[in-house]
Formats: sequence, structure tokens, C-alpha cells
Amino acid sequence: MDRTLDHPLITSPRQTLFWLGSAFYCFFYPSLIGFFSHALPRAFSEPTLASISLCALTSLAVFACFPVGAFLLANRRLDHAASAKMRAMAHLLMVLPALNTLVFVVSYMTASLNAAPYVWITVTAALLGLITQLSASPAAAAVSPAMRVFHGVLATVFIGGFFLLHWANHLTALWSSNTHGIAQDFFRRWYQSPWVEPVLLIVCALLLLTGVYLSGRYLRRDTDKYKRWQSASGCYLGVFFCAHLIAVLMTRARGGETDWAFATGEQGLIHGFQFLIPYYAFALLAFSLHASLGLRQVLLNHTNTHSHATLAGRIAATSGYVLTALVMLAALGFSFQPLEGSSL
Repeated sequence: MDRTLDHPLITSPRQTLFWLGSAFYCFFYPSLIGFFSHALPRAFSEPTLASISLCALTSLAVFACFPVGAFLLANRRLDHAASAKMRAMAHLLMVLPALNTLVFVVSYMTASLNAAPYVWITVTAALLGLITQLSASPAAAAVSPAMRVFHGVLATVFIGGFFLLHWANHLTALWSSNTHGIAQDFFRRWYQSPWVEPVLLIVCALLLLTGVYLSGRYLRRDTDKYKRWQSASGCYLGVFFCAHLIAVLMTRARGGETDWAFATGEQGLIHGFQFLIPYYAFALLAFSLHASLGLRQVLLNHTNTHSHATLAGRIAATSGYVLTALVMLAALGFSFQPLEGSSL
């Protein structure tokens, strides 16, 4: 018989403080991004104690969501399905940068930026409401092995056919934007070709659909921290790709160029689109985490050697984190051959 677990949302004053604080943080997150966007360039142009301190505080506030969510998901108390609400809240905290950018992109592309704050409040309220109504049902939430394998195959195709090439392209920007442009033109011959790009878009859509299915199941059944991290990082990537594809495809449809300057600004994110810094950084971190945990699970399924599988996953994740740091240096505006007049 299916057994539904529906534990109360708040059982102690400590949990009251957690839920109220988390809800306030979620609603206020776009404002924190705004403060951060003003404080960061000022700290570089006018490096005083006050400007640097303000930049540090706003950076801490903006970047805390992802690691705090990951920390919560590592708690063994969340192994049991009854902790579905807490898991969902941790997922929401982790995806805030991507969700904020998605709301901005949709508002910008539809020429309704003035409505963006109201859209954010509505979306956040709806998600928090869904979390409060979430219940655990372990038997009904069993994960289909076939769906998991299908998702993995799609991910392998997408990573090999596009993502690694795109990441390598961005790494070249660490040398210079001109080098990035040359590499971009070369790689685009493959993934923007008339017969490859539609396939990649279909694969991406299927990844989103199957990812929603898998995350929904993992939220409501007994899991370990690795599956929770994989689910949350996958959710971030899903929201990220929605925002990224909308921005890229609509810009291309309007005749715009989606080059390095489009993504980072002429002089890098520090002096361009500061609000995109956590969005991009956590996207690459989420990809590294998600892919490495997927590798770990595949090794577990085929070798059943826990220590070796975990070690391989950690090596893959660490490699991804190092590459993330390098790409972000380039995105911030640092390069071996900086543009003339650049202050970096």
C-alpha cells in the first residue's frame, strides 16, 4: 500500500526562523543582486575600505544561496522521504541565481522590465506555496531505471556534442577575446550547422523534461546526499538553459550577434553585466557537480565499487571546478592580452 508522509512544515522555533529567513531571502534576492551590481565595479574603480567592505558583504549575500543549499542537502536527516519540504527549499535556494536571470531575460525580451519585480514576487510565492504543499510518497515516487538511463544517454550526447566544445571555446577567452572569436567561428561550424543544431535543441528539451521527472521523484523518496546534490544541480542547469536559450535564440532572431561581448560585455562582467556573475559561475559549478555525480552513479551501477566510483566522481568534479575558475576569470575581463583601455 502506498504510504504518504506529510510532516508539518514547522515543528520548533528554530525551524520557524529558518523558513521565515529563507522566504525573506528568496523574495529579496533580486535586490541583493542589485546592491552587488553597484558595489562590485565601485570597489574596483574606487578601492576604499568602505567600497571594498560593501562589495564583500553584498558578494557574501548573493553567493551564499548555492553553498547553503548544498550544505543543507548534505544533512543525513534529509535521507528520509519525510524531509521532502526541506529538500525542496534547499533546491530553491540553489537555483535562485538562475531563476532571477530567467525572470529578467523574459521581462527584457518582452519589453516589460518594469513588471519584473512583480513577476519575481509571484513566481517566488508560487514556488514557496508548492513547497508547503509537498508531501512524500516513497512507493509512488520510485525512479524508473529506463528513464534514468535515457537521461544519461541524452546528457552524454549533449555534453560531447556541444557543452565541452562550448566550454573549451570560453577557455580561449582567457588568452584574448579575438582568440575566442576565432575558436567560436570554428566550433559553430559543427553545433550551429543546419542538421546538428536542431538535434541539440531537441536533446536539450528532452533533458529538461526527463530531468523534471527525475528530480520530482528524488524529492519525494528516500535518498542520499549524492542523489540530492545531483537533483539540485540538475534543477539549476534546467533553469539556466531555459534562460540562456531564450536570450540566445531571441537575440539571433532579431539579427543580433551572440558572441563573447553579448555574454559578458565589452570589458568583462565586472564592468558590464555584474548580475550575471553568480548565474554563470554556479552554472559551471552545477554542471561539474551534476556530471561528476552522474559518472559516479554509472560506475557504481557497473562496478559496484563505492570507493573507486566516489574517487572518480571527486576527480571529475575538481577538474570541473578548476576549469570553472579559469572561465570565470576570462568572463570577468581578465586575459593575457587585455583590450586597450581595459582597467583589468
